Amino acid sequence: MTIIKYSIMLLSISGLLSVSSCKEPESTGPENRSDSLVLKFKESDLTSAVLSLHTTGISLPATFSFNRIDGPSRSFILHQADTTLKDSLLTPSTTYSWRVEKSANQKSNLATGRTMDTTSHEFTWRVDTLGAVGIARDIAVLSDNDIWVVGEFYETSDDSQEPFNAAHWNGVKWELMKIMITGYGGLIHPSVINAVFAFSNNNIWAFSIAGSYAHFDGFVWKSEFVNQRQGGIYKIWGSSPENIYFIGTNGSMTHYNGNSFSLLSTGTTVNLLDITGTDDKTVWVSGYMTDDFKRIFMKYENGAFQVISRNWIFGIWANPANPDQLWTLDDLYLQKRSVKSPGTVKKQLKGITYFPMAIAGTAENNIFVVGHYVSIVHYNGSTLKTYDQLINEGKLYRLQVTPNKVYAVGDLDNIPIVITGSRY
Repeated sequence: MTIIKYSIMLLSISGLLSVSSCKEPESTGPENRSDSLVLKFKESDLTSAVLSLHTTGISLPATFSFNRIDGPSRSFILHQADTTLKDSLLTPSTTYSWRVEKSANQKSNLATGRTMDTTSHEFTWRVDTLGAVGIARDIAVLSDNDIWVVGEFYETSDDSQEPFNAAHWNGVKWELMKIMITGYGGLIHPSVINAVFAFSNNNIWAFSIAGSYAHFDGFVWKSEFVNQRQGGIYKIWGSSPENIYFIGTNGSMTHYNGNSFSLLSTGTTVNLLDITGTDDKTVWVSGYMTDDFKRIFMKYENGAFQVISRNWIFGIWANPANPDQLWTLDDLYLQKRSVKSPGTVKKQLKGITYFPMAIAGTAENNIFVVGHYVSIVHYNGSTLKTYDQLINEGKLYRLQVTPNKVYAVGDLDNIPIVITGSRY
């Protein structure tokens, strides 16, 4: 005998049965009616669906039922005209239909939607080297034919020469480049670059170990020294060119508003190593120091920092396909959290065999983790897969993911590399 579990609930901060406001849907109810119920499918992930309900001409509060066709039904009390509904414990890649009823004569339209499917683990892999010696530290992918990698690259094994600090892929080949950095006191040289972030092909930001930013406008790189920081910069994230964050050593976090830089008081001296954002006002940062086991995971919102935990968090990623999903890494697990309750792990997936360094994805069914020993792990929404054929001496530091490709950078036994995985 098969036992089928199901759950239908209304979205709320607590996740319990209740209602929450949403934007008015574009569709309207049937014409020539003084009252109406309009149900609209909004989005889904692998096992849940979100719908919006709009009521017109109905006296509230009132009791309604939320019905999955050929499935369960739940009653709820509605206090306002616009409501968001959530149906959970669904099956991936399955089409469902729903209806809301107040009475036998007051029913909504039938709303239909399909849950997300798992993605394929099958990838082909290409490994490109960027010189003979060095490290590729970060990557920005604008398209398959426009990729920037930064770090420290030497064309020969003689690393006493002036290094290249960037490489550009034009769809055919990699070109090593020297971006001239204006350091402290006006010294200009191709300083090693730790981080890069791109908004477009004419708005790219990088940061060097000289304490200076470099900005590309599509034609030239401009560089200036930045005083508003507490050490080196490891990562860049921004929601727009007028809202950019730079994080690094000693708890350093610098904000750029489109005109000027400002140093934020994070309240920690832990090295900050990863950053992601869920909207224009909320960012998440994590960091650790292996020598004294200090670690931090914080939220920065509306000018204030909140410590979420002091556990090991090696990487964080906000899911752009679901604004309430925040994914984190510890040394063994890939963890799904809710933006509304980040201190609680909603799902914990064991299978991170090697020490992780970074996480990125496109949706809940397409997430990658990279780390020590050139390890790459893929989560397809159901299972984790490690690509054992890539394991070697070295590390992967950063990555970027598109729907059918993953790009990771690091070093293969001190040789700078870019690994490209293409789904087939």
